[in-house]
Amino acid sequence: MSGLKRKAENAGGGLYLFPTQTTRLSQVCHICGNAVKKPLSQRWHTCCGIDMQRDLYSAYLAKCVDVATGSLDIARARLLWPGLEPVLRAAVSRVYQSASGGNIVPASFGVGQRKSGSPVKTEETITEAVDDVIRDTFYEDESCREVI
Repeated sequence: MSGLKRKAENAGGGLYLFPTQTTRLSQVCHICGNAVKKPLSQRWHTCCGIDMQRDLYSAYLAKCVDVATGSLDIARARLLWPGLEPVLRAAVSRVYQSASGGNIVPASFGVGQRKSGSPVKTEETITEAVDDVIRDTFYEDESCREVI
């Protein structure tokens, strides 16, 4: 953890630890708020119309953990999702493109478990969505740029 903290600080960021047992980010749905225990072998979060790779989805939710309380800020997660979902989908798409190109993809990503073939939006659309989320949600607060 100290090495990770050092790397984050060298990159101009920081490391914030929060309790994973109470936040249960790999189990919770930010839309309905339900937490469903999943076996580690289940690599995709599927609930309320969301079909996302579990680790990417958990990382997204980690950006929505309230620093003061150490709990998931569901309102923030709902607010940011429309702008960041296309970014996460693009990341999943890149993994699939890499795998189809013969590159090795970690089995833990769950490539064989994917349930949806949702189209990925263009890079221009993704950039516009992210910019809209940042501009409309945070106005002039530059600290929000870490969300990306």
